[in-house]
Amino acid sequence: EWVFSELQAMKEMEFRFQEEEEAEEYTVRLATKMHLFRPEHVLQGEYLLSEWDPQLLQETLAHMSVENMRLDLQTSTFDQGDGGHQEKRRRTGPAVAVELEPWFDVPFMREPIPADVLASWSSPKDIYKDPASAAMTRLLVKLVLDALNETCYQADIAGLRSSLVCDDHRIQLRLDGFNEKLPRLLERIVKELSEHRVQAHRLAPVREAMVRAYKNANMKPGAQATYTRQLALRADIICLEDQLPTLQACTLE
Repeated sequence: EWVFSELQAMKEMEFRFQEEEEAEEYTVRLATKMHLFRPEHVLQGEYLLSEWDPQLLQETLAHMSVENMRLDLQTSTFDQGDGGHQEKRRRTGPAVAVELEPWFDVPFMREPIPADVLASWSSPKDIYKDPASAAMTRLLVKLVLDALNETCYQADIAGLRSSLVCDDHRIQLRLDGFNEKLPRLLERIVKELSEHRVQAHRLAPVREAMVRAYKNANMKPGAQATYTRQLALRADIICLEDQLPTLQACTLE
């Protein structure tokens, strides 16, 4: 019961001092919870714990048993027979024994990973050599996204989504959607990224938006705590503060 009391106090504190969020996102989140709570409890329903009910707790725990568990196993490789693995082993090289998983007798294979495949999986070298290169790379991505704004908007309306971001090590491009024009969107983004020409009238607003975002990145306590923890645990992070001078001094020349 004392654990419940502590959780109750923490949830109440979380509700009272929750961080601001976009009005649209907040509305959508509340709408998805309306069927779970009474109308007067919609705002606080997912936060506040009303009362300690040990009987309800015991009933809930009683349902968590092996008899009530559902386990789904799915595979396109193995069947009740060999599943063609003898033929596969003849094609790929030395025979590798098919083993059985001890709990459910599911067959599986262990095969050595070729050295060239392992080499291709190795972590790529960081694109950031110093704070200046990190800042300029992120600025380039922002300028490319600005140039692609109309294209990506129209693609999104058609059900084709794209994401071009800079993480701590590399530029990542992701696309998804069920449309035969997805390769054309990929070609358009890659072409813009590789051949982008910086426009003077777009450099200033994009750069100023980045400077403002960098300065405001850690204004909220939660964001500041996460950022500080990452700085303490990871040696490969380039501080935002170290990137700011490069962004503020950046010009088209």
